[in-house]
Amino acid sequence: MLPANLLRQPQIRLHGKVDDAMLNNFLQQLDTALGSPAGPVLVELTTTGGDAETGRRIATDLILARERFGADLHFVGKSVVYSAGVTIMSAFAPDRRWLTEHCMLLIHERRLDKTLELKGAMRGMEALVRDTLAEIESAREMERRAFAVLVEGTQLTIDELMARIGQSDWYLEAQEARALGLVQGVV
Repeated sequence: MLPANLLRQPQIRLHGKVDDAMLNNFLQQLDTALGSPAGPVLVELTTTGGDAETGRRIATDLILARERFGADLHFVGKSVVYSAGVTIMSAFAPDRRWLTEHCMLLIHERRLDKTLELKGAMRGMEALVRDTLAEIESAREMERRAFAVLVEGTQLTIDELMARIGQSDWYLEAQEARALGLVQGVV
C-alpha cells in the first residue's frame, strides 16, 4: 500500500504540459526532496502530454536519483497521464506506481510533424531524405527502449504493447492498468 502520509504531502507535484517549465519546476522540487531527511519521495503527476524528450529527461533524472542517491521514489498519476507523462511514469518500478481512481493513461507512438521541401540538386535532396529517415529510425528505437522499460515486470510484453499502439492510440483506465501490472494499485 502507498503510505497515507505520502499521499497527503507529495514532495514533487507536477501538472500541466511536459515542457521546459515543467522540467525546471521538477528539478527544483527534486533538489529539495533529495536534500530532505531520508525517506520515501512521492512524485504526483497530471499531464495531457507534451515534449517527448523533456519527458525522457525527467525520467532519466528520476532513475539517476534512485540509482545513484538511493532515493526511495513512488509515483501517483492523478486524473490523466498522457503520452510524455507515461514516459515519466516508466522511470518508476511497477510496484512503485499508483493511479487515482478513474485516472486515464494514453500510450501512443511518437509523432513527427515535419514538412520536407525537395527542391534543388539531387544529392542535396537525397541527403535531406536520408537525414529525415535516420531521425525517424532513431526516434522509433528510443520509443521501443522506453516502452520496454514501461512494461518490464508487468504482464504486458513489448510486442503486445507495440501491436496495440500500432493500430491506434491506447487509452486505458486505472483498473485496466492495474490488471496488466503497469501499476501497483489504485488509490
